[in-house]
Amino acid sequence: MSEPGQQPPESKPVADSGAGDQVTAGWMQEIVPFGIFTTDPQFRITSWNEWLVNHSGLAPEEVLGRRIYEVYPELPKHRNQDRYERALAGEVSVLSAALHKYLIPLPATLPESGLPHMLQTARIAPLPRQGRVVGTVTIIEDVTQREFQASILNRQHELDRLLSSALATLLQSDDPIRDMEEIFATVRLALSLDLSASYLLSADESALELTGSSGLSPRQKEALGTLALDAAERATLVTNAIEQDSRLDLLRNAGVRGRVCLPLILGDRLIGLVAFGSYIRDVINPNDIAILGRIARYVAIAIDRMKRERATLHASRAKDDFLAALSHELRTPMNPILLVASDGAANPDHPAPVRESFRIIEKNALLEARLIDDLLDLTRIAHSKLALEKRRLDINATVRDALETVRREIAQAGLRFDAEIGLEPCIVLADYGRLQQVLWNLLKNAVKFTPPGGRILVAVQPRPAEGKVLVSVRDTGIGMNRSELGRVFDAFSQGDHAERGRSHRFGGLGLGLAISKTLIEMHGGSVEALSEGQNLGSTFRILLPMVPVPASTVDPLITPVRVAPDAIEAGTSALRLLLVEDHDTTRASLTQLLERRGYRVTSAATVFEALNVAEQNAFDVVLSDIGLPDGDGFSLMQELRRRHGLRGIALTGYGMEEDVSRSREAGFVAHLTKPVSIEMLRRALDQIVEDAAGAGQGARSP
Repeated sequence: MSEPGQQPPESKPVADSGAGDQVTAGWMQEIVPFGIFTTDPQFRITSWNEWLVNHSGLAPEEVLGRRIYEVYPELPKHRNQDRYERALAGEVSVLSAALHKYLIPLPATLPESGLPHMLQTARIAPLPRQGRVVGTVTIIEDVTQREFQASILNRQHELDRLLSSALATLLQSDDPIRDMEEIFATVRLALSLDLSASYLLSADESALELTGSSGLSPRQKEALGTLALDAAERATLVTNAIEQDSRLDLLRNAGVRGRVCLPLILGDRLIGLVAFGSYIRDVINPNDIAILGRIARYVAIAIDRMKRERATLHASRAKDDFLAALSHELRTPMNPILLVASDGAANPDHPAPVRESFRIIEKNALLEARLIDDLLDLTRIAHSKLALEKRRLDINATVRDALETVRREIAQAGLRFDAEIGLEPCIVLADYGRLQQVLWNLLKNAVKFTPPGGRILVAVQPRPAEGKVLVSVRDTGIGMNRSELGRVFDAFSQGDHAERGRSHRFGGLGLGLAISKTLIEMHGGSVEALSEGQNLGSTFRILLPMVPVPASTVDPLITPVRVAPDAIEAGTSALRLLLVEDHDTTRASLTQLLERRGYRVTSAATVFEALNVAEQNAFDVVLSDIGLPDGDGFSLMQELRRRHGLRGIALTGYGMEEDVSRSREAGFVAHLTKPVSIEMLRRALDQIVEDAAGAGQGARSP
């Protein structure tokens, strides 16, 4: 830039438009929607159009002949002086509003924008005449409206992104109360707010409790702590945002100028409150309040969902705990009933009618135990806690075992029975106990729903081409209609026969088939029910994958070992048993029954008694309850194993999967769930003797 009194730089030749300084004349001066002014080489203003007159408030006579820097001294400060010098050298400069805001400070033309000056795009170019640059021409466009609209769109996009991010976070959150603080902090910064405070309604709904804040000092937090809330104020929060003069205007006394408090509500239920404030603005923008309100609704929904899920989980756990406790409480008094009944049914000294009476008691005690097991299995399935211990089994032998368990009932019901089971092994990978449970359920159903004189057919049909084996149980009983077939595997469903008058004339809870279906599917198989209609019988078909067995295989097949009631190893009855049981009736009856069979039994009712007795006597096996008055059987077994190397059998009313797992971890070699028959207990004791003999340890522990 030339200083006053200096010669301007030499003009550079340029192409002449032929119009000369006519570019500033005529209609361009009066009509064009741009500001246009020209200067000579000394940067004195030579023309000033009507647009500039209107927007600057300066008449032509006030600016013509004056240097542009005299009229607008800010130009050098904004580093625009060199642009005019380059224009004299033939260079064109364009100033964008996005970078420079404006060239000359003209008043704003859009009041709602809140800007002090007009946003401009300016073009500074050389002014040619007869092939030479004789000055400069500047064209100014008002882009305030365009830039303001663009900023609104950009802000809206940013707010939409903010809303989407908040929603995504809350949808994925397992703890929205924790995550809402981060969301509110982000929102506060995005909306240029200085602080936020969030509250949740207390459990008794009598107060709002501060759960988080952003931008608050410790002193402010203390002042904004728990706030008592009456019913009228709760109602106000549910229906309206808080007024500035309300007692619940939480930030009023915190030195905050602009503030808003928004309730966290869902329907007509108050969940909490969130407050935002600014130290600078007197009023928070209504659009910003709308954004805050939407996020507050998201947060309310997320917190409500979390509370419902936790309440459901708590209720589910309470139900599981109740079922476990109920199972224990039902099994404990049932145990001496089954012990005495099973002993009486097998005692040849009793007359046949007496043995039959005991057998009826035994049968019904086992049925009650089965119902309890079904309830617990349903809970295990619902929580994916039912585990399988798969072994290589001969399905033919397994089906025969299941038939043995119901053969007497088939005969007592007056039914004919046929079986089509091959002699060659047909191997499946399965949990023997669970597979027996499924087969037992199907056979029991066939017996239950088939009138006297009917027929039951059980068949095992290998399908080598498919790599599967089909097990079917067919009866000529009451059958099922199409509606019943559609829900036969639903839990608690017992068909139309049980719905009439709610008589449940066939008994049961309707759980066996539902559990059986899940068990078969866990084995990689499938089960289906077929029937041609009422009184036309039913067929249940199980498909299980077979396991190839090459001729050269040396893997032993795991098959069930059945111990007959009189198959007692020599020396078994001489075992020294430590019986730990706090239920007096069970302890007395079990001691009597074991001693009648030749076992030497010492009993204890508590952990303390058991440890003392074990210090003074030698024992071979421990029979222990799990729930004891002064401890538990798990820790007792661990201690007896550590001190004396004893083996143990858990004899308990707790039969959940975790109970069985803990028994193994504690050192019990068997877990028997009450009620237990005397034969079940003898088989477990026989197995301990057999295992000890196989390990070369003899019948007794060291």
